[in-house]
Amino acid sequence: MRIEWDDAKDLLNQEKHGLCEHSDFEDRFIAIGPIERGLVVIVYTEPEEDTIRIIGARWANPREQSLYRSYMDQKR
Repeated sequence: MRIEWDDAKDLLNQEKHGLCEHSDFEDRFIAIGPIERGLVVIVYTEPEEDTIRIIGARWANPREQSLYRSYMDQKR
């Protein structure tokens, strides 16, 4: 699977307001998961069957961290 990332748009969004723009034209998904340095939230879309386009990535806030941990505890 190929992953797309628009570096210029990412930098512009981070500098301007730290958020990605809302879209009525595509399905967007949110994933929360661990990486080596902490817990991250990724917003992405799948414009084609074998492509994931990352819209935004940031550190999970305390509420998101709590939801993630609660979910993972239930799976055990």
